[in-house]
Amino acid sequence: SKSNRHDNNKPAKKSREQEKEEDDGTNINSGSGASSPTSEESLDKTKVSSENLDGKRGPRENVIPGTHCTAELMAEIILDNIKHALPLHRCNDKMVYDGFQVSENTRKNWMYKTLELLKPLNSHLKKELFEVTKILNIDETWCRVRIKYKGDNTKLGSLSKKYIWVVVNKITKVTYFLYDNDENDSRGLRPLQEFLGEFAGAIQSDGYVVYTQLTKKHPELIKHLECWAHVRTKFKNAFKVSNDPMADWFVKQIGRLYLVEAECFLKGLSAEETKYRRNRREVTRILESIKSKAEELLSRQRIHYSPALRRALNYMKRGWENLIRYREDGDYSIDNSIAERAVRPYMVIRNGTMFHGSERGVENTTFFYSLIETGKARGLNVKNYLVSMIREMLHGNTDYKGILQGAYI
Repeated sequence: SKSNRHDNNKPAKKSREQEKEEDDGTNINSGSGASSPTSEESLDKTKVSSENLDGKRGPRENVIPGTHCTAELMAEIILDNIKHALPLHRCNDKMVYDGFQVSENTRKNWMYKTLELLKPLNSHLKKELFEVTKILNIDETWCRVRIKYKGDNTKLGSLSKKYIWVVVNKITKVTYFLYDNDENDSRGLRPLQEFLGEFAGAIQSDGYVVYTQLTKKHPELIKHLECWAHVRTKFKNAFKVSNDPMADWFVKQIGRLYLVEAECFLKGLSAEETKYRRNRREVTRILESIKSKAEELLSRQRIHYSPALRRALNYMKRGWENLIRYREDGDYSIDNSIAERAVRPYMVIRNGTMFHGSERGVENTTFFYSLIETGKARGLNVKNYLVSMIREMLHGNTDYKGILQGAYI
């Protein structure tokens, strides 16, 4: 065949030793006898000097270890994915438009490395949460997590419905997201009870039974306040469903309570002044009228109102003592809106991403949400807040309290 024919004009094949010598740039003679320049002679000395290429390369500043990512870029990635609820594939599109492209797995790895860097801040954030324990606002929401349990025959693991708790201390301005994997019930009493530990003070939430159980176990330590916003919503929905004028009456009466709260806020009243304003005869009469009307309607043998209104009345009646407890202290709130607002951004991203691929992923998400929502509560520029935290941790700063307070922005 032609492949076996020998071409006498074809140059002889070079040995490996000859190829190695050519690669090293040594003992290479051209046909004219002139030696080719070495690799050092081929370098532009001006460029070497101006860009310090001949100097010893040390650690790169402002770059997260194990990545090629700066603090500024990492802060933007976190905000896009966590705060602005952009799924990872949309983050990729955004980067392409900005003239920068990196794989999805690489960006995930960058976020894991950032989490390891910032991990010491987590315990200090929890410590600040319990520094002033007069009242904590608590709420919870569900999520779906792919979990590989022992004996799970599926390749990737089963999707399980779990819960994320958010705890807000409005006095220290700390927001903390908690994920606890209880295989049987992550919305039960155990996760919250273990997290609160020896907490003594007041908690404010909706009427979910777990909060009631918690306060019944430790009545000498914990007071329970319920949320008037939830009550008002139930009456408002009852009015929408049945157009019942009695439901609208309750909505308007609760609105009068909120007018008092707005007055205290606009006048900038202190905690003591707010407590005094809430306990004036005017507010007492509003509450008495709401309670008496509810009891009158529930006591009727013949029901002349909708089932939705009846459910709203029973909900308010069960939690009445907890609803009026906000008058005991000016630092208490009339509702749990502060926790509801903190958890709402997570609900937005949950609707966009469907589920977490692993428990590690949901733990990362909750940690970054804790930092972002804490920065928002403290009135800080969240991007600058994240950048300053990453930079200070890179430089070995151990003033964790100052870093969390935003002292280095």
